[in-house]
Amino acid sequence: MVQTKDLLDSYRLETDECNYFQRAIILNNTPYDLTIEDYHRLSDKTMDNMVEMLEAIGDETNLNGFDVEYSQGVMTLKLGANGTYVINKQPPNKQIWVSSPKSGPKRYDYDIKYHRWFYHRDNHTLDELLNAELSDILQQKVDLLEGIEHD
Repeated sequence: MVQTKDLLDSYRLETDECNYFQRAIILNNTPYDLTIEDYHRLSDKTMDNMVEMLEAIGDETNLNGFDVEYSQGVMTLKLGANGTYVINKQPPNKQIWVSSPKSGPKRYDYDIKYHRWFYHRDNHTLDELLNAELSDILQQKVDLLEGIEHD
């Protein structure tokens, strides 16, 4: 099975502008009309994995104001002076929504071919965005979906 990162790495160009444009052409993520049961199974697995990883990071970091809470499909990640992320399930749309203090709001659909939540406007994935932003804020490598098993 082709992994998203492997595919991107094999087609990397020299500039970020090219990577941004190229990703949209290469991956061509497609939203899939999930059943509501599949949506909940996949989104719960994603959210649970992110919460677990963030709690582990919280135990290791000394960032003042770091806190992660998850209840009823809504995760709130407080990063002190760096702002607050809200990541929540949207069952009516079968999406995961993100409100980022760095990049603003985004809505992610699931692509069954690549097993990733992606943003349809430029095809970046949920984990690409969060890993990049949180790695920058926390000054350490973050991989929120590390080890997640795909069905």
